Amino acid sequence: MNGFFNMDNPVMRFLGKTFDVMVLCLLWAIFSIPIITIGASTTALYYTTVKVIRRDRGYILKEFWKSFRMNFLQATICWLIVVGGTALFCMNLKFACGIEGDMGTLLMLIYGFLGILVLGCGAYIFPVLSRFTMKTIQLLKTCVFLFFKYIPRSILLLLIVAVTVFLLYIMPGVIFILPASAALVFSFVMEPILKIYTPHEEDGEEKKDEWYLE
Repeated sequence: MNGFFNMDNPVMRFLGKTFDVMVLCLLWAIFSIPIITIGASTTALYYTTVKVIRRDRGYILKEFWKSFRMNFLQATICWLIVVGGTALFCMNLKFACGIEGDMGTLLMLIYGFLGILVLGCGAYIFPVLSRFTMKTIQLLKTCVFLFFKYIPRSILLLLIVAVTVFLLYIMPGVIFILPASAALVFSFVMEPILKIYTPHEEDGEEKKDEWYLE
């Protein structure tokens, strides 16, 4: 019986991880309530999911708040850019649908592509922001580069986001388990990309916990 309650027991570890996921989802939901803070909350969600849930480093609340506070301004700006860009191209696409002939078809293709590009970059922005420090314009350029360089993964990332948003829309109750679970699945696609561009510790530098390279 004592073995069952041992924290190294697979069952207890699973229950512990499940609890962490639920707490993280609750934090994400609470910090996303103002809507304008969804970008910062999502950045913190991804960061905490990878560091705490996957790598067993740190504590949920501490790491979430650290990332949220550190990236708040830039993540909020990026969130507004993604939402504004998506809304703009959706409006233009709707307008193009009302135009007959080849011109209408051409405009639909252009606006549809630009809309997908904005959403695709949006899928990269918050994970990249959670890991690297760079100016906003450089962040956007980096995400465009990654979107085109890793097209198959980009499509998969968009699919994960789309399914997550759809499930949250039709079943709001899953908000207590889905966001962090989706971020965990998302990380298995995203992390191999981020590792490629993450510099390793140079010889002679002070040793640090490079959990993001594991």
